[in-house]
Amino acid sequence: TRCCAGLSELTTRIFMRAILQLAAWHAIAPPMRFLAAILFLISSAALAQTGLKYRVEIVAPKDMAEVLSKGLNLERWQNDPQMTPEQLRRLADEGVREARELAATEGYFSARVDLAIEEGEQPWIVRLTLEPGERTQVGEVDLRFSGPAVQDPQSAAIFKRVRDTWPLRRGQPFRQAEWDAAKRRALREMSAFRYAAARIANSEARIDREARRA
Repeated sequence: TRCCAGLSELTTRIFMRAILQLAAWHAIAPPMRFLAAILFLISSAALAQTGLKYRVEIVAPKDMAEVLSKGLNLERWQNDPQMTPEQLRRLADEGVREARELAATEGYFSARVDLAIEEGEQPWIVRLTLEPGERTQVGEVDLRFSGPAVQDPQSAAIFKRVRDTWPLRRGQPFRQAEWDAAKRRALREMSAFRYAAARIANSEARIDREARRA
């Protein structure tokens, strides 16, 4: 019992079955041992496939449903042959937090998430419902430059181009991917001019949840 204390229930069953099989091994005649070994492997593999089966249902607007289906661990572990009810419930608790975080990357910082598990005949149903609410939009953009380039008169043109071509503009939806892409683009513009060592010294997105502004 002490040997099996740290194992999962499924692993313990396989382990104890192996002990019983080995205990009877010497009672089997040598010509039959090869066949017995094959039968043991087949039965052990079948036992390992008896994990809990479940299916995820996502109730959300189409764009967010696609984001959730790609980003939730609940989706990734659906076909785990050793899934247990305890593991599934832990994944479900994590799924609520993951759903809120994924919604925030899409600009929904006040999303409401509900999750329910329908137990009974397999597959169990894990239903996650997300109401995103109103999307946050860009309110203000402030781009500043520092370092030797500020003292270079010829840099004024590149500063203007970086500001004019900044893609995440006022009134547009705030998304994490577009925020990151805008910074990379500005950095490429500076590096391609004459400042190969240009870097983002500081960046910050301030979110006003009540006003839905970034």
